[in-house]
Amino acid sequence: MELIQTIGTRLKEARDKRGWSQRELAVISGSSNASISRWEANQREMTASNIISVCYALDISPNWLLTGNEQFNSPNSTAALKTCFEVIGRYADLEKRVKSLEKLYLAKGVKNETDN
Repeated sequence: MELIQTIGTRLKEARDKRGWSQRELAVISGSSNASISRWEANQREMTASNIISVCYALDISPNWLLTGNEQFNSPNSTAALKTCFEVIGRYADLEKRVKSLEKLYLAKGVKNETDN
């Protein structure tokens, strides 16, 4: 038995409690099977968006996954994750708009401050 729990061991624990295979979690969370395997084996770190999508899929608290300090799935975990998804969605929309503006300015010949 492992004395120190890691993010990977908590991720595996949560997946096992659901009765899901790594492949099932990968499909539901939008991740790859290889990523799930590497995260559980602590061979690769999870990004913030990975954490949010996996926690949302498993209906677990990100705080529990990251620290082990909190209920496995707090009553507010789903609401908190939905808020995170909304923020990420707004950021993605903003990023798309910025890229569109960059293309527009470049097309009009506006130079970047770093261009000399």
